[in-house]
Amino acid sequence: MSIYQQVKSYLGFLRSNKQIVYALALIVIVPLILAGNTYYVVNETGKNMDYQLRLEAEMVGTLVASFSSPILDNQAELQNRIEIIKNQALQDYVSRIDIMVPHQEQFLVMASTDLWRVGNYVPEWQYAYAWHQNEALATYSHLDDLESEDHVWKVTSIIRDEGQKRIGLVDVSISTRHIDQKTQDILIRSLVVLVFSILVVLLLVANNVRLFEYALLFHKMKEVDGMKDDFISTASHELKTPVTAARGFLSLIQQEGDQLDQQIKDDIDKSVGCLDRLSELVSDLLDVSRIEQQRIKLRLEMVDAKEVIEDIVEQMQDAAEEKGLFMIFQPLLEETPLIEVDRSKLRQIVWNLVSNAIKY
Repeated sequence: MSIYQQVKSYLGFLRSNKQIVYALALIVIVPLILAGNTYYVVNETGKNMDYQLRLEAEMVGTLVASFSSPILDNQAELQNRIEIIKNQALQDYVSRIDIMVPHQEQFLVMASTDLWRVGNYVPEWQYAYAWHQNEALATYSHLDDLESEDHVWKVTSIIRDEGQKRIGLVDVSISTRHIDQKTQDILIRSLVVLVFSILVVLLLVANNVRLFEYALLFHKMKEVDGMKDDFISTASHELKTPVTAARGFLSLIQQEGDQLDQQIKDDIDKSVGCLDRLSELVSDLLDVSRIEQQRIKLRLEMVDAKEVIEDIVEQMQDAAEEKGLFMIFQPLLEETPLIEVDRSKLRQIVWNLVSNAIKY
């Protein structure tokens, strides 16, 4: 079999079993949606945390710049205050705070949370943009001089005197380590929820596949039921032909009744009655098919129930005698009123009642 024929065969199978396609779509699409949603939530959460951390860094930079201006020449007081800020307020987040003043083409570190940096010079190019643009600058990077490779938000703020003249810089570096750790924890929890959700989806899909199998089985049962109805309808029509023919032959014989003795006449009458009953049974088979297809119709007419019962009792006498039973019909009224019913259905009901009484 060629590849084209195999693909065509698979496509034909999928077209005839759409529930499998539906199940496969659920298995693929739902986990993808959950994974996409998890990625989006974690990513947005991380961005929001970074933004809040940046705002905190800017707030610290503004705070340090505000109290540094009047005491910029007092190195000891500057050092004391930034130590207080780091140790008491933001010790878990602040990686470094530097207070610097311009000196020729460099910046002199006047105070720092890293004591070894105090008195050192920093090249101007590192802070040139903030200094020359005369505005605060926030960047996301890492500190090369730290042993840790944690990323930080570096916010450089301008220190101004009372006349708004630039007199120094404050560089605040706040670590994103805690934010990264929280983001990692959220990611792990989200992945656990994602895996659990996928397992639930797979279980639901497996259950749906079973329901699809039941639906497919029900569909096949309906097809078989339809075939049964077709068979009953066809068989009933085929049975009616010989029954009608036999009934016709016996009717011809009855027309020559003057030449027959009484015993033969009685036997012929019973045979005709049995053929009529057989014809009714065939009609009953057709009625079964009509009932299931909701096509049953009643032919209502005025009927003498006494006449119908007497006829059935007479036809069932032989069956009762074979069982050693004695059967007699005694109407409560000499003249029973006519009732509006379907004669064949009434006859069928009474026949079944009498037949069951004799059998059981």
